[in-house]
Amino acid sequence: MTSEEATLQDSNVLRLLYKLASNQNLKITPKINGSEISYPLLDEILGEKQNGSQKDFLSKLCTEGFLVKEIHDKIYLCPNCRSADLRPRLQCPTCSSINLTRGETIVHYHCGYVDFVDKFTVSQDTLKCPRCGRVLKQVGIDYGEPGQVYKCLDCGEFFYYPVENWVCRKCNHKFRVAEAQVETVYSFKLNEDKRDIIEKVLFHVKPLAKTLEAMGYQVKCFHEFEGNSGSKHIVDIYATNNGGKIRRPRKLIIDVEEKPQDRAITTDEFLKFVVKAYDLKEKHCRKLLIAIPKLEDEAKKLSSKLGIDCIEAKTLVEAVSKLEKKINHAKGEEFKG
Repeated sequence: MTSEEATLQDSNVLRLLYKLASNQNLKITPKINGSEISYPLLDEILGEKQNGSQKDFLSKLCTEGFLVKEIHDKIYLCPNCRSADLRPRLQCPTCSSINLTRGETIVHYHCGYVDFVDKFTVSQDTLKCPRCGRVLKQVGIDYGEPGQVYKCLDCGEFFYYPVENWVCRKCNHKFRVAEAQVETVYSFKLNEDKRDIIEKVLFHVKPLAKTLEAMGYQVKCFHEFEGNSGSKHIVDIYATNNGGKIRRPRKLIIDVEEKPQDRAITTDEFLKFVVKAYDLKEKHCRKLLIAIPKLEDEAKKLSSKLGIDCIEAKTLVEAVSKLEKKINHAKGEEFKG
């Protein structure tokens, strides 16, 4: 078994790829909370919030070529404790003071005086230089407007760019921006080069799932169960219906086996489903194998003896139609199993 084949036997992988392949624009997008990175879509698929395992899981799928990653963001961390809870510390480039203010400034060309606009304002329409007393009439000729500028209130220096340092709120470590640790955060999407392979493996369940959902079932594709033996089993479809007059919920476990039209599903392949079905802990659950295009004769006989429902269909479209008829016929009856 190749590494790719082994990966496609993981129920978590199957569920994730099915969701991504069914929604072309869907991405696995991170949620950043300080230095913690999680992926809500994986919380839904994996049923856990262990960030390390999520990263390993995604890294494996990238290595196998099923996913491609894109830079989503970068987070900056304290070099001392790796906390992302940081605050900027802006300092004067001349005297290193943090006693800074910022505002719109004016430069008087005649005498070279620079200060904030309010220092030049005499009235709403009049600007006057506080150093030389000249009235400023025309911008670009009498004076310039450099825009937002910082001023150090300790040494009086004006400057555009303060020295930017950071302080860690967690450990109070002070450091320069260049000393921060940088972590790249990625989003992930389906590798379109693998779409044909993925759809070949996954999309036999899609029309079946849609039909069951239209009939009022809650459907989980590629659901994983733990059997009485302790073994884990993946079923193509697990469907439940809690409505109706039946006292116990209807449950369906469905697997699909498909072969070329000139071949049948073998008895050994049928028995693998039987072993899985009877090892499951689920009670009052109908077990159903869909065989495309047909079962071997011996497998048909065994299905009758063992109480395993089977649908034989030449195509998936026919299988969907037969499944719908079988479920409708079973309405009002207690599921066996």
